[in-house]
This record gives sequence, structure tokens and C-alpha cells, in this order.
Amino acid sequence: MTDSAREREDRRRLLEKAALLNERHRAGRGAGFDIFTVLRDKHEEAHLHSAFLAALLDVRRTPCARANLEDFLKTFAPRGDFDLHGVEVEREREHIDIPISDSGKRWAVAIENKVRAGDQPRQLRRYCDGLKDEDFENVHLLYLTLDGRAPSEDSADDLDVDCVSYDKLLPWIDRCQQRACADPGLRESIAQYRQLVRELTAADWREGYGKDLKALCAEDDNLRVIDGLVEASAYAQVDLLFDVVEDLQECSTRIKVDALFEFCVEVERALKEKIGNDLRKAGNEAQYSTDRIDRYVRAEKHRNSGYFGLYYDIGGGYAGCSLAAQINGYEVYGEIVLGVQCAESKYRNTIYEIRDAMKGMHEDRKGKDGDEWLWIERLDPELLPENFRRDSTAFVEFLRDGERARKLVHRIAGELHRVWSALHEGEPRARSG
Repeated sequence: MTDSAREREDRRRLLEKAALLNERHRAGRGAGFDIFTVLRDKHEEAHLHSAFLAALLDVRRTPCARANLEDFLKTFAPRGDFDLHGVEVEREREHIDIPISDSGKRWAVAIENKVRAGDQPRQLRRYCDGLKDEDFENVHLLYLTLDGRAPSEDSADDLDVDCVSYDKLLPWIDRCQQRACADPGLRESIAQYRQLVRELTAADWREGYGKDLKALCAEDDNLRVIDGLVEASAYAQVDLLFDVVEDLQECSTRIKVDALFEFCVEVERALKEKIGNDLRKAGNEAQYSTDRIDRYVRAEKHRNSGYFGLYYDIGGGYAGCSLAAQINGYEVYGEIVLGVQCAESKYRNTIYEIRDAMKGMHEDRKGKDGDEWLWIERLDPELLPENFRRDSTAFVEFLRDGERARKLVHRIAGELHRVWSALHEGEPRARSG
């Protein structure tokens, strides 16, 4: 069997296993009795979903509704300042699915609920203009859909809209159910509605499916196999496999993000052991987080851009400068850069002081937006996986080798500590091993 034939066979086997997982979890997603789907179609927007959600929010109908409403607005319309004195929750007023307003006309919230229906021309714009014509000072638009998508440009125009997916409602629905503990009928109704939302958003079976699929992706060389699934249409003979390929690629991304995040956590832990409580994170937009690393991994095919890292305030009067370990996609830098990052234009005198303290340790480079890097070195190639700047799978496979990963973590922490010591003690320490 040739290499290419072997790769095709590996992809076929992985897809087959993933498809079986998908079918097994779908088949086992049975739910109990649900009064909502007995009386209405589960996708019915106005007379099922909007009606029940409005009831949970209407202070005139449900004993715990005021707490539900306050929780809802704080969670899903965080930009608003809502005084609930004289609040009114309605249904289908001027075609708005769920309008919420206060009697003093200081604010109004228009909830547009889209389960199946599409947008109408200038729909949200008309709702906003209509409420302002009624003299409401502040109008907030909330767009509720199964997948959290944004409204069309034709509907929203240039308005600010808070977009919410139904699966994001689930934690709020859980809290509503907890507040209904003294009302068995309401509590059971909320429980059944919760199950309906889970079914609509596939949350009732995808949690277990996702866990099993992630375990499958982590087996053997499956991450490398998934990298070969570039075009789903090349392997999909039925619609299900299109979804399976996307699921595999998403799980692969999550594994990479988790591994890189944990790597940063280990570096930070090792550095804190050396520096102690004086180590404080700098407010850098590229500071490592799962969101930042996720963007880095997803941009892999266009890898001459993007970066993330660990950035710490140096203190000791070195304003505008951070101790940093940065993982780069930029060709001009290198895979991992260690040293000090400075805002050159604003802190020229500080840079001179740092250069003086780091004599014999640093190499200068201009960074993005006029920033300047003063670093010790790029890490030795033997400490890094080959070409991981363009291949995050290689980095994850490298991190699975516990001994090599440990050496890299301690080398990074050691070099950063050496810089820290030079800046705070006036002389560099011996190079770490």
C-alpha cells in the first residue's frame, strides 16, 4: 500500500468511526413527555416560544418573573441600564414579538424571535423607529435565533443589535426553574420547555457526542489524519459526512487550543515559582486566552500573521514595557520570542535603561505598530517541534512528549527569569540550561 493509499485508508476509517458515533448519539437522544409539542409544532415561534418566554418575564403573570426579567436583561442586554419600576412585558405589539418597556418611557427592549422565519425588509429598523416615535429615550434590540446569527443588513440597517442563540438561553432557563421551586406546575413546565430547547439546539445529544468525538480525535495520529480532511466533498457521499468532517475539524481545533493553553499555564506556573507574587500580567490584547489561541489556530493556513503569548508588567519603574514570551506566526520573528516588549515612541528613555541593564543579552527588532522588542534569543531549534509556526498539530504532538515539553517550559521560564533578574538586580544572571 503506497503512502497516499495508506493516508486515504486512515481518513476513511476515521470518518467511518466518527459517523458511527454521530448516529449512535442521535439514536439515543430520547426525551420524556412534552406538553409543548403535543399542543404545538416545536418550531412555532409566536404561539409557543414567544408566548412561554413572555410568560416567564411578565411580572403580572408569574410570581418569580421580576427576578427572571432582571436576570434576562442583565445577561442578554448588558449595555442597557434598566429600572424595572413600572415595567411592562407584552406580546405582539406593533408586530414586535416581545416588547418590554417602562412606564416612564426611559427605555424599551424589542425581542425579535426567529426560529424558522427569515428577516423582513427593514424589520428591526422599523421596530426601533416605531418605539422612538413613541418617545422612548433608549431602545435596545435583541435578536433571538437557534444559532445566534446576526440579522440581515437590510433588516438591521446600521443599528446595534444583541444576538442570542437558544442554547445560550439554557443557563437562564435553569435559573428560572430554580426560582419556581415553590410552584410545582410552573417548575415542571419550565423543565419540559428546557428539554424542548435542548432538542432544538441538539444540546441533548451533542454533549456526549462531542466528548466521545474529542477522545477519538486524540487517539494515535488522528489529529494528523484530520489535517488531511481539507475538502469535505472529497470524502462525503451523504449529507451526514459533511457534518462529521466539520465536527472532526472542530474537535481537532479544540484539542489544539486546549493543549496550547495548558502549555502557557505551565510556563506561567514555572515562572511564578521563580519570581513569586511580584509576577503580574500586563494588559496586552495578545495575552494568552482560549479565544486568542483559537484565532491563532484557525488562521493556520494563513500563518504569516497572528500571535499570542504571556506578557507581564516588569515594574521597577520600567513603564510601558513587558516581560514576554510570544508565540508567533510572523516569519520575521521566529517561533517563540523571549525578552522585553516596549512601546518605542512613548517610552524611549525606558528602552535606553533596559538596553543598559541587558547588555550582552539582547537583540533589537522593530515590531508591529512601532513597538520594539529587546530579546535574548530565539529558542534553540532542537527545543521546538519542526515548523510548528505553520503546523499546530506538530506542536500538540510535541507537547504529548512529557520530557521534551517539560524542558521547553523550564527553558522559557528560566530565560524570562534571567531577564527579570537583570532588570531588577542590575546585572544578568548566568544563562539557564
